[in-house]
Amino acid sequence: MASYSLFRLKLIEGNQKQIFGENISRKQFFEILLQKKPSYEIRKGQIWHIGNVADREDGGLVFAVGKTTKAGKEKYDEKSGDFLEVLDEESPFTYVFYASDIGALAIAQKRKLAPNSSIIAKNIEKILNANFYTIDNSISVKIEEIADPRSFVDQLYDAYAVVIFAMEFGEP
Repeated sequence: MASYSLFRLKLIEGNQKQIFGENISRKQFFEILLQKKPSYEIRKGQIWHIGNVADREDGGLVFAVGKTTKAGKEKYDEKSGDFLEVLDEESPFTYVFYASDIGALAIAQKRKLAPNSSIIAKNIEKILNANFYTIDNSISVKIEEIADPRSFVDQLYDAYAVVIFAMEFGEP
């Protein structure tokens, strides 16, 4: 069974509006951006991709994110009777669910791709920010982890008194 981590997706408009910019919603912008199936070389020899973009019945999207690397594999050649080291491409990937109504991403953890979902989220952010569509429209993509609120709620519940309480909200 897959384990998912939740992240907030923010599309931040630059200070200067584009003269010929598209007049579309943030949701539409993100959908168009994903349909472009962007790629970006995060490190030398490690290219991250977005693909397999599909609409969901609930109005959201599902897409795959992964990386392509070249790895040396050891094989035995039956014809020559020798052991060989062969360079082969490897492309592990995972699925990401986008809930457009609340601007949240659910990223399935895959250890072969990255040690944790936060690294996958940061690399998605890099891919999207490096795309010409994002740059041309002066948009900045931010993906931030939605922390598990249990410990915070436990602290409130166990407190003798809550003297002051403040929260800050932004656009989804």
